[in-house]
Parts: sequence; structure tokens; C-alpha cells
Amino acid sequence: MLGSQELTDLCQRLGLSEQAKATIESIPSSPPARRVRSAAGNVSVRYPSRKMGVTIQAESHRNELAGVYEKEHDPETLEYFDQSPPIKLVYRAKNGQQVGVLHTPDYFVIRTDSIGREEWKTEEELLRLLVKMPNRYVRDEDGRWRCPPGERYAEQFGFY
Repeated sequence: MLGSQELTDLCQRLGLSEQAKATIESIPSSPPARRVRSAAGNVSVRYPSRKMGVTIQAESHRNELAGVYEKEHDPETLEYFDQSPPIKLVYRAKNGQQVGVLHTPDYFVIRTDSIGREEWKTEEELLRLLVKMPNRYVRDEDGRWRCPPGERYAEQFGFY
């Protein structure tokens, strides 16, 4: 876990604001915003993280658990937290109306070179969501999946 001075140094190196630093500091002291649960086609998992010293939740034993393993063993990942506090996403719904929804991202990740929230979904799920919410989930020219309202929210803090 990062100490106070380590976090201050990281924020300075990344050019993050005091508001961003305060947001980062609030994450470890907040319990997960919700408990993950099993549903049709997935099995929730509790992973005892050595890196974090706590149990990390994964909502899918196939998709999210693989990401947890990756973060756990990636030397560039300093810390990662599941189910961080909700953020407000604002975008145009399929019918053209502007909507604002509270969304709980899967993970908040602190890396040596960046900090941000991550959503870990399967390609199948993203294709379904693209039809249902075309302004929330998009595929860019390079074939990468993006969430423009999430990116706009993150930009105010200097996060990804």
C-alpha cells in the first residue's frame, strides 16, 4: 500500500490536482460500493490479495478474475480496489434524451504511470451494450472499446 508521501510524490509526478489526490485518498478508506453477486452465466469470486492485504471481489470467474490476477502480478500496478464509489455518467440515451446515471466502476487502479477506473466486460457484453446504449459504449477506429462519458468524468481529475 502507498504511504502518504509516496502518494504525494506520485500525484506530483503525474501532475494531478489536490482534488484528484483527495479522491485517491478516499478510495482505500471506503468499503466496496456494493457486493458482487453471481448471476446467469457468471460466478462471483473473492480473491485474497497479497498485494492489497484485503479480499478483492470479482463478479466473474472468467473475465474479472483474470484481470485481478493480472493486477495482482503486474509490477506497474501499485494498488487496485474493487467497486469504488459510484460516479455520475452523463450522455445521450438511444432516444436522444440526456441522462445522468450513477455507475459503480469495476476497479480503481493506481499504476506507476497513471490512475483511473476500469470496467472489465466481455466482447459479447459490450456488443449487446453498444446496441442498447450507443453513446455510453463505443468502439473506436482502432477497434478498442471506450466509454466516452466515463472518460469525460475521469478527465476532470487527470485520470484515465
